[in-house]
Parts: sequence; C-alpha cells; structure tokens
Amino acid sequence: MKFLICPDSFKDSMSSIMASEEIAKAIKSILPTTNVSNIPLSDGGQGFLTTIQLLLATTSVTTLVTGPLIDKIEAKYLLLDDNQIAVIEMANIAGLELLPIEKRNPLFTTTYGVGELILHILNHYPVKKIIIGLGGSATNDGGAGMLQALGAKLTDSNNNEIPTGGQYLRDIRQVDLNSIDSRILGVEIEIACDVTNPLLGENGATYTYASQKGANYEIIIELESGLTNYSQRVLQSVSYDYSSYSGAGAAGGLAYGLLLLGGKLVPGFDLIAKYTNLENQIQLVDYVISGEGSVDEQTINGKTISRIATLSKKHNKPLLVFCGRSQGNLEILYQHGVTAIFPITNGATSLTNALSNARENLYNCVSNIIRLLAANNKK
Repeated sequence: MKFLICPDSFKDSMSSIMASEEIAKAIKSILPTTNVSNIPLSDGGQGFLTTIQLLLATTSVTTLVTGPLIDKIEAKYLLLDDNQIAVIEMANIAGLELLPIEKRNPLFTTTYGVGELILHILNHYPVKKIIIGLGGSATNDGGAGMLQALGAKLTDSNNNEIPTGGQYLRDIRQVDLNSIDSRILGVEIEIACDVTNPLLGENGATYTYASQKGANYEIIIELESGLTNYSQRVLQSVSYDYSSYSGAGAAGGLAYGLLLLGGKLVPGFDLIAKYTNLENQIQLVDYVISGEGSVDEQTINGKTISRIATLSKKHNKPLLVFCGRSQGNLEILYQHGVTAIFPITNGATSLTNALSNARENLYNCVSNIIRLLAANNKK
C-alpha cells in the first residue's frame, strides 16, 4: 500500500509538519516497509511560511512588530527571487495561537502589526510582489489596524483617530485612504487564502469565525455592527465596495483591507499544491490521509480538506481525515470526496488535556485505522 500524508495544522497543538510526522510514524509502526509520502499543507494560515521554506530557496528576515494585543513581538517574513517577492504569514503577527485561551477576544485584537511588517519590507527591499497568507487569525477588525499602520486615517465624530481593535469600528465616522504610503500601490499583492466568506452577514467573517476567536453572542453582535459601520464609511470614501466579495471575510476581514490596497485573492492551497505537484502525488497512491484541528460544516468552504477531497474524488482515491474534534452534519463532506472522518480524542476529557495529548492521540488513532487496513489487505 502507498500513502500520501497531507494534513493541515491542528490548532493549538500541532503544526502540519508535526501532524504529518506523527501520522507517518503511526503508519510505519504497523506497515514498516510501506511507501509513505509527506506533504504538510497550509491554506495560508499557520505553517504557511514553513511550508514555503521547505519548497523554495528563501531568505528569512525577522523584526519587531505589534502583536494581536499591542505588545511587541518578533515576526518574520521570507524573501524570494532576489528579494523581488516577500511572503508574510499573518498568523505569525496577529494569529490566534499567539494568545492564551483566556486572552482571546476579537474586540481587542488588531492587525496593526501586519501593516508594520509591510512597511518594514517596503523600507528595506525592492519587492515587486507581496504574498500574504491568511488564516488562523485572532482578529475581526476588517484589516483596519493594518490600514492605520500604513497611514490610513480612521476618525470618530470628534475627528480623533480610533484606537485599534474590533470594538472601535462602530465609532468610525470617516475613512481617509489617501494618506496611505503610496509605495504599496506599486506592489502586486497576492492574498493567499482558501475561504469564500464575504465580510458581512450570516456567512461573513464575524458570524462564521468570531466564536472560534473567543467571542460570545453579545460580542458577535457588537463586532458585526462595527464591521458594517466600517465598510459603510469606506464606501463613502472610495465609492467601491468589496464587502460582498467572495473571500473578503478571510482572517477576520483582513482580506477586505488588502483588497482596498489592490490585492488579489489567490487560493493558498493552489499555491502550495502547485509547487508540490500534489495532484500527481495523489494519483500515485492507494490512500490519502489528511487532517486538521476541527472538522464541521464550515470545512467545505474552501478549506484545505475540502480541496484535497476534490482531488481525491477526481482520481477515485480514498481520503481518511483525522481531527481533534468533529461536529455538525458532515454528510456534505462525504459527498464531496471524504471517505471517513476520525476524531482522535480518547474519551471525555478537558480541552487542555485534549490539546496536550493531541500528538499521542493522533498516533494511536491512525495506528488503529492502519491495523484495520492492513488486516483487510491480507484477505
């Protein structure tokens, strides 16, 4: 039997590289001579830079920027093609995993550091293109913080600039993008993400993802109101509306802010799949194995597993998905190309224990399934 392992990250517990290593180890423990190929994936979120580094010759640059809660943090970006292309992973700057669970609240988090990192690139390198991987964000500010760092003026009724954070978007009365650093307008921006949610509405950034970032129902209502006001003020300023664009809601609406800078949405999965020749790799194996932290109805919305499912179904390959948890009606995933979904948690346990034991649980769960496949293969 031949296996292709291509997981995404398991939030708060394993990177895609760690997960792929654990899965490979489990397979080899049962089938030591079997052929196993590893392609850790990223949809633009956690692990995006690491995956790029594995694939291409890069230079890494590190600098201090504002983190999701104002504190300064170290963040890095990659340079490619003689410093003509820079690659950013927003999860390294304003990502959910940078914060302990008790401090996660999108009312307070900001994308300001993303703008600071862009400025650092513009100040030091003659880039022609910036690729920004989205996903795994702790924010819901519609990219407002990033725009402010780049020079945009977002002011309240007293003509004072609003503070950063999702809670202040409702106070905006005027948006002035004319003061943004003009150098960014001469750079091609590729927004690497694989979600299709718009900025607003029941399928938008807030209602779909804010609860995963620490928001309760009352906070969600406040955040949606703020994003709505923000987008309306932008529309008054620039006379074009990206809020309904497919994907504008990615990373708490950071994609929306990048679209205002002339950015173009590019599927992050396609970017990685291109350099790994993923589709060809799928054709060569008997089983495809993927996984991520949580699998639910939203997984179908362009996320990594849904894209792998499409390719697996196209080439009639079984796709086994392992996850930290599964919930909701998953029938649409089975119809889309997923063969089976296996939550790895071992019995009733706390979230803390589930996260700390994730690698061991993944190993054990995969081992059991491989035992079944091996036994069936002997018949």
